[in-house]
Amino acid sequence: MIDCSTLVQLGNEVGLVILPKNEDLHSWHEVLANIDYIPFAYLPESIEFQHSVYRDRCESCGESSLLIMVDREPVGIWPLSIAYVDGKYNFGYFGYALLPPLFRSSVSMPARKRLYKACLNFAHALAADLNISNWESCETFHAGLGLSPWYWNALSDSNTMVSLRHELFIEMTRKIGEIKRDFRKSYKSLIEKPILDWTLHMMEEPEPDTWGQFKKLHETVAGRKTRSDDSWDIHLGDIEKDHGVLVYLLNNHGEMEGGGFFNYSRDESMYAVAAYNRDHFDKPIGHVIQFKAIKFLQSKSVKWHRLGMRYLPHDQEIHTKKEISISDFKQGFATHLFPNILLKHSR
Repeated sequence: MIDCSTLVQLGNEVGLVILPKNEDLHSWHEVLANIDYIPFAYLPESIEFQHSVYRDRCESCGESSLLIMVDREPVGIWPLSIAYVDGKYNFGYFGYALLPPLFRSSVSMPARKRLYKACLNFAHALAADLNISNWESCETFHAGLGLSPWYWNALSDSNTMVSLRHELFIEMTRKIGEIKRDFRKSYKSLIEKPILDWTLHMMEEPEPDTWGQFKKLHETVAGRKTRSDDSWDIHLGDIEKDHGVLVYLLNNHGEMEGGGFFNYSRDESMYAVAAYNRDHFDKPIGHVIQFKAIKFLQSKSVKWHRLGMRYLPHDQEIHTKKEISISDFKQGFATHLFPNILLKHSR
């Protein structure tokens, strides 16, 4: 696995001064606090979770996230993983396309353009060092207008191919009545309708017994254990750090019939994982849980709720019927559909 000194050297060769995140976690938090919009994916908690999940699928996986420095001051953050899978290296965001770096709001646009270009050159240098012919990055929603200099620089390379995907969001700064107005018509009568004599709950502080029920339900619904205990522990820690909440339904015997776990940063929340009793798919368990979570996340003053990708049968990427069905369910809550652009780089 490539070491930190090699990454620093590659940065120096393209005019980029970098420092591994794990050498100065305080500065990572400091930069985060001074960014205009904080996607949850850039939080250390999210990076830790994704690393935990991805390393179970790899022969080796390093969490190599970087601080970007100017005049010895941290000005940017860049999540990065480097893994060895099936006899070859890859890099990105823990099995997903590489996310672009984010910069302090005080960094001028001319400076950002220079830094984005240096970061793109760094990624190409890393690909060459790891003998990678093709790699992927993406341009995602960051609550701003237009496309970033990362995208502009990538397009200037004739070896970059572009693929359009779509992502679902709820604008959380609206009043709850306005959000509800834009829901799919069939949802409006379901979201606050009582389900039998079941009770709706929220876990805002860690409750190991309740969390254990949620884990067990997820395993039962999936038919197997799909994730490590470590990854579940990280999510439970998110709740303790005020970055997560579990919304769940109990039947009149105190048994969990469904639950949804949601993460959030200062600005953005996301629908992370859910499990619903298959014996009750005729009941609007997911609808009720999603609406309760939306109201709670509004109380945390998040600006946007990221529901996930909107998969379509005619997408360039192949999706399962289950993936398409889940994304159709999510679209019923969405107020906005934004582009998620996949950039395919080659050298």
